Amino acid sequence: MLRPPRWQTGDVVVEHPEVGARGRIEAGGQPFDDLARLPAGRSRGVLEGAFDLLDALTLAGTTGLSELSRMAGLPKTTTHRLLDQLTELGIVARDGRDYRVSQALRQLASPDRPFRWLRAATRAPLAELASASGSTAGLSVLRDRELITVASVVAPGSVMIEPGNSSIPLVTASGQALLADRPELAGPPEFSDAQWRQTRAMIQQQGAAFDRQDVATGICCVAAPVRGPDGRAVASLAVVVVAETIPRGLADAVRRSAREIEQQLARPVARGGAPAG
Repeated sequence: MLRPPRWQTGDVVVEHPEVGARGRIEAGGQPFDDLARLPAGRSRGVLEGAFDLLDALTLAGTTGLSELSRMAGLPKTTTHRLLDQLTELGIVARDGRDYRVSQALRQLASPDRPFRWLRAATRAPLAELASASGSTAGLSVLRDRELITVASVVAPGSVMIEPGNSSIPLVTASGQALLADRPELAGPPEFSDAQWRQTRAMIQQQGAAFDRQDVATGICCVAAPVRGPDGRAVASLAVVVVAETIPRGLADAVRRSAREIEQQLARPVARGGAPAG
């Protein structure tokens, strides 16, 4: 588990303000109420050194002190001190004499991390939909024209969709269902403007988007938008089937499950990000 972000180098202490307390810096015995009040060169140097090391670790994978010192352009003593502190925080992990980015930090940087509240509301409806359809069900969000899977339940013998996957094309049913709710955005690049206007109108009318082997042979998909309390689509719920045609009743099942998730989202949020009750 990651400990509260707190870096200490000599007489410099940094406590990250996001952990609930105000950032505090001490330099030369003089307390500072805010990071901005520390002489810019000193505070920036400590943080830049830590981030230079993390950049080096990201590139190198698992490597030793000397190589990290060389890659980060830091003295070996400074590198060793910073690595010890990053290890104590759980940001860096040790493998013998080598270092690597910790799993905790990788999870923290995962693109789907900000959507824990959405996963909590989706868990039961998603599992029920996958079980009833015998196919993989997944929930995706749109961020900067990138489709990101935030939750999935994979059925045996069906298509694998992993949470955190951001390589799914916008032309899939999931992407279309979300783009159809965003008139300010262009449609998938595979559509002409006229084709997308027609497709978007159909999606809005039917409350679902369809992929009938349009992306991959032998794979079909149905997706429905999941709307937040303000009526805007915050995600798309999809079922991916290994079939040449979309099974009868699947679109209705996806739409019903999407409505169930919307009901969960409308409930008060309990501490920890899950809907209350």
